[in-house]
Amino acid sequence: MKRMLLAALVALLSFPAFAADVPVKGPVYKAAPVFNWNGFYGGVHAGGLWLDGDLTAVPGTAGNASGNGFVGGLLAGYNWHMRGNWVFGLEADIGWSNADSTVVLGGPGIVNSELKWNGHVRARLGYAMNRTLLFVAGGLAIAEVEQFAPAGAATVSNTLTGYSIGAGIDHAFAPRWIGRIEYLYDDYGSKIYNYAPFAGGIVVSDYSTHTLRAALMYRW
Repeated sequence: MKRMLLAALVALLSFPAFAADVPVKGPVYKAAPVFNWNGFYGGVHAGGLWLDGDLTAVPGTAGNASGNGFVGGLLAGYNWHMRGNWVFGLEADIGWSNADSTVVLGGPGIVNSELKWNGHVRARLGYAMNRTLLFVAGGLAIAEVEQFAPAGAATVSNTLTGYSIGAGIDHAFAPRWIGRIEYLYDDYGSKIYNYAPFAGGIVVSDYSTHTLRAALMYRW
């Protein structure tokens, strides 16, 4: 009996030394998952639009008309998150605006231009830094610009087409929600506004716009 008690005491005293020799695993840290930009998204956009017009009356004089206003509307698109950090996307949007400008021309007199709405169909190329996406974009721009002359007595409206280029930042602040800030430059080229039935002349107009806007989008 004494021998059994002695053996148990020796085993108990030697256990701490044995335990100290057993390797202990440290805590396991898992890397945070990398955000994937694949998929459809849609949302709303709003911002400021600056309208710039170079107008020439035939016959008559030329002048520059600059103005600004609000633009806001809807957008939708799809992203392909390619290998690594590159993201390719296609996007379309439409917005309604009250941006206008005024110029005085010899011939028709005071000509007021108002951009009623615009839209874009663009390709995007972005570089993803996890939840933040830096991108450039370019494609088709379309808009309706209405002119009032002389002094509002005659109205002529044209649908303009041109090109759009821009850049911006998308940030996924939640798994399904994305915020954006971007700049767009649209150039619509030359278009003839015919006032012959009203004022006996035409106006050749060359319009471009600068837009700074924000967007809120939901992805699925």
